[in-house]
Amino acid sequence: MDISVEISSIDLRYRHCRLSHGPNEQRLLSSIIEQGIHDPLLGVIRKDIPILLDGFKRLRCAHKLKIHQIPFRSIGDDEATAIIALMRLSNAKSLTLLEQACLIGELRAVHKLSGVEIARRLGRSTAWVSARQGILTEMTPLIKEKVMSGAFPLSAYMY
Repeated sequence: MDISVEISSIDLRYRHCRLSHGPNEQRLLSSIIEQGIHDPLLGVIRKDIPILLDGFKRLRCAHKLKIHQIPFRSIGDDEATAIIALMRLSNAKSLTLLEQACLIGELRAVHKLSGVEIARRLGRSTAWVSARQGILTEMTPLIKEKVMSGAFPLSAYMY
């Protein structure tokens, strides 16, 4: 069920796991000006605080347009379940390889899930999970910051 939340109350702790892309955001801003926000932000509500997992571009556009209330949908009972749900949805809402890697890193480090448990809950192989984990371990913090901010293209780094 979608609810309306005050944008200033949204917890952005997972923003480092999502890529920024200026041109897409500009197109989205134009669309929101013309049609409003149709798709709710996705995340989880913990202790009455919405924690955002998907919709960072929509949220930034709402800030620019001085929109104070935004639709929000909780996709899990806790953060780990919501991250898994988002990753399962990623077939339809494509997460990049790096975003998947970052979210898997969060599941392992913060939520203490093993690679086997993550693979089982995602319906993926342990090799799929392991390959994504390896991406982050090979990337320096500076490169990760540049790629995630959109300052350096992920495709160039991968090749």
